[in-house]
Amino acid sequence: MDRKKLPHVVVIGLVLVLLLGILLVHRSSQQDPAPTVEKQAPVAAGRPNIPPAAPIPAVPVEAPVPLAKQIADPKEMVDPEKVLRAELLVRVLTPEGTPISGARIWPNLMTHPFEGEEGVIQEGLGSGGIIGIRGKNAIFRGEPLTNAQGVALFQLFIPREERYLSTHLGILVEAPMTVKRRNNGRLRLPREGERKEITFRLDTGQIIRGKILNLEGDDAESLWVEILMPGEEKKERKTWLDLPKVAANGAFESEAAPLVPLVLVVEHRRKKYLPFSQRLDPPVQGIQEIILLTNPAFKEAGRVIFTFTNPPAGGKFNHQLQVYSEKSKQTYNGGGNTSDVSPRKMVLRDGLYHAFVVSLDQDQPLFAQAVFTVADSGTTEVPLTLQPSCRVRFRVREKATGKPPDSEKLFLFCDILVDGTPVEFIGSRMGYGKTKTEAAGDYLFSTVPPGTIRLRVESGIAGPYKEASQTVTLTPQEESTVEFLLEAAPADDQ
Repeated sequence: MDRKKLPHVVVIGLVLVLLLGILLVHRSSQQDPAPTVEKQAPVAAGRPNIPPAAPIPAVPVEAPVPLAKQIADPKEMVDPEKVLRAELLVRVLTPEGTPISGARIWPNLMTHPFEGEEGVIQEGLGSGGIIGIRGKNAIFRGEPLTNAQGVALFQLFIPREERYLSTHLGILVEAPMTVKRRNNGRLRLPREGERKEITFRLDTGQIIRGKILNLEGDDAESLWVEILMPGEEKKERKTWLDLPKVAANGAFESEAAPLVPLVLVVEHRRKKYLPFSQRLDPPVQGIQEIILLTNPAFKEAGRVIFTFTNPPAGGKFNHQLQVYSEKSKQTYNGGGNTSDVSPRKMVLRDGLYHAFVVSLDQDQPLFAQAVFTVADSGTTEVPLTLQPSCRVRFRVREKATGKPPDSEKLFLFCDILVDGTPVEFIGSRMGYGKTKTEAAGDYLFSTVPPGTIRLRVESGIAGPYKEASQTVTLTPQEESTVEFLLEAAPADDQ
């Protein structure tokens, strides 16, 4: 080829290549499909077009962090021969499947026997104890609030001991403005490395507000308000129940109630007013104003206010108050076990009474007593002055052998006798805390009140020993020694 024509040939070739590239790009753009546009349903007048709820996303699977790096004390918690390691995943949704964020999860180890199926249950978790799950080596580790997907994930570190491995998982869920119903769950204890999962679907609730308009004085303290399902008023186990507290002005407010027909019941414990019942159909709006009808057969009683004149430093005193009526020969409990030393009110019929306060703590060996008279329709102020208790040393032996008893379930009960009638107080376990001494079978109680006292030693239901009792008379601050010889209980009673 002529060297003079070569540059022209090269230029022409480059132009042809460029034109071919443009042509290919143009064809490719013509073959690409046009983007699709979803057609939306027409919007009804006055109502926004709400898209359907998105499906619940699955919990992302991430590379697990080694358990030894997630706990505070790996020396005690990572040995697989000593600790069962697993996971608990809890989902909290609405009935429609929308995640509920911020729901609080309360996982526990339940000690009572596992019954029924795994999963969410209608009624509560039943009787039985709960093993603590917090502390330095917590059994459950994780954020107790659900995330945006309605999920909470916990790590489980369960010691391989009988008291832990004989339990099962209990889960309680609470979320704002949701009904406390079907919010309990139970699961069998997981295997090593297993992830247990449970899903709760909580109903949205409504708050029911009411006000009783014709209350007088301290009537609110004796009112009993129930909100429950129709037809379940007499049932022992109810589908749902709330017992709102009535304020002094008669106002009350429920927890989140189901969006179903309900019944509001109001009763007065002393029968001053006739029972009140009202059906509530959802949605319940505004404040339900109530006027109670007076009971024509009602007889007013007296009011008694107990006040400690010398409460212990710190304002806490673990004690029990019992009140005995000479007229009815009955004992009335003044509020159960409490550490509160603020004034306490009781409503009592006219007559002569004895009040006894006994300490439940060996570190506070104090007692108080008072005698007072109550008049109907009046108010009686009863001052209670705390004084040092008596100290009683107990020497407990088996009658047949003379040896200290084998049972660790011995209880001491202290009854104060008024004209021969016992005023019973809660018992204390012998050998518990500071009641134990260095000598086996010897115990020291520093909280026994003075007076004529009946002391009873029992070994509990189906225990190995018969009940033994003695009556002693103690002067204030006296120290006495009492010996008990326990006899074996009949074989049928053990």
